[in-house]
Amino acid sequence: MSSRLTYYGKFIWPHRWRLVLAITLGALAGAASGFGVPYFMQSVFARFFEDTTTHYSISYQLFIASLLPLIFVVRGLSFYGNQHTLNFVGMDVLRQVRAAVFARMQKLSLGYFERQRSGDLISRLTADTSQIQAVIHLITKEGFVQPFHFAGRAWIF
Repeated sequence: MSSRLTYYGKFIWPHRWRLVLAITLGALAGAASGFGVPYFMQSVFARFFEDTTTHYSISYQLFIASLLPLIFVVRGLSFYGNQHTLNFVGMDVLRQVRAAVFARMQKLSLGYFERQRSGDLISRLTADTSQIQAVIHLITKEGFVQPFHFAGRAWIF
């Protein structure tokens, strides 16, 4: 198992900074979803609409009112950046793995291809490499976005 991780690691390593960016953007999107919006709804709106004794200036009210759309913009842009970066990394890793498998297949003897069914080889080349891309995408998206989303919600409630 560790030799497979080492093998795939050489394809992922050149993209390490893009993955760090994707994880950071995913964490920001998760925090904005899990913490920003619920906090705004429970704390800020409650303070403005339920507390009738305190009077806020119009400029302060406009400032606070502009924060909610800002949270949605930050969440949307960070989620988009996360998805775009993950798709870029996943597609490039997929391309590299398929090229490496193809190069390896070019070195095999003709006897190997006579013993194997061509449909099985094509299936391995396309389906197995696509699963690698899906795993990279799933781990970085769900493994790093959802904990921030959950932690923000747990902290609010």
